[in-house]
Amino acid sequence: KFGLFARALYFLLKGTVADVHKNIKVINKLTSPYEFIEHTTPQSKFLYKHFKKIDDEFQEHIKNAKKQATRSKLLIYEYRYKRWSFNTLLATQLSSMYPKKALIIVRREDGLMKMSLRAPDILNPLQRALEGVEGSGGGHIRSCGATVIEDDWHRFVENLKREVAKEKW
Repeated sequence: KFGLFARALYFLLKGTVADVHKNIKVINKLTSPYEFIEHTTPQSKFLYKHFKKIDDEFQEHIKNAKKQATRSKLLIYEYRYKRWSFNTLLATQLSSMYPKKALIIVRREDGLMKMSLRAPDILNPLQRALEGVEGSGGGHIRSCGATVIEDDWHRFVENLKREVAKEKW
C-alpha cells in the first residue's frame, strides 16, 4: 500500500504548474497516507481521481511492456509520448520484474530517442554502445539515462545488443 502511495506522490507532481500547486496544497492537508489509500475524505478523493487518471495510463504501459518480454537479455519498450513521460518509473518498475534483463524504456521526442536503461550492470555497455552514434548518456552502474538521435537509433540498439550479450549476469 505504501508503494501505491509513493507512486501517487510521484504522479501528483505531474501536470500543469497550477495542477501541481493545487495537489501540493491538498497533500499538505492529509493527516496520514491511509487517508489517501482508503479515499476517506474529500481531499483524498480529489487526489485519488487525479492519480488514477495517470496511473491507468502507466498500468497500460506496464501491461504492454510485459508483452514485449522474450528470452532475450534485452527488453526494449518504446511508447508513444502523450501527456506524461514515464521513462524512469517504467524502467524502475520493470527492472524489479525482470532483474536479469537489460531494459530500455524509450520515447521519441523532437527527433531524439530519450531513454531510461536498467540492468545489473548497464553503465559500461551503454558507454560502449554510444561509440559511433550521435548521442549521450550516463548514470550509475544499474541505472542510466541516454539520448540518441533517431537516425542513429538502430545502430545504437545493435551496439547495445552486442555489448549486453558479453555481460555475465
